[in-house]
Amino acid sequence: MSSITSFETLKNLIFYKEIAEIKIFGKLLQKKIMKDGESFFDVWMYQASDDIQSLATAFGNRYMLQGAL
Repeated sequence: MSSITSFETLKNLIFYKEIAEIKIFGKLLQKKIMKDGESFFDVWMYQASDDIQSLATAFGNRYMLQGAL
């Protein structure tokens, strides 16, 4: 890698961010719902809203980049 600001590196980071966000969100849901026994609705609406928005932003960035390419 010659530079962190190269197009290829930035493209890969955008793709990786979405994958990382999905994994983080999946682990959060699994822990809260399966292990802690909380209801899906409560976790989704009250505890995971910031994570949902972060995942949606990562998806939107990746989707727009992929469309532009």
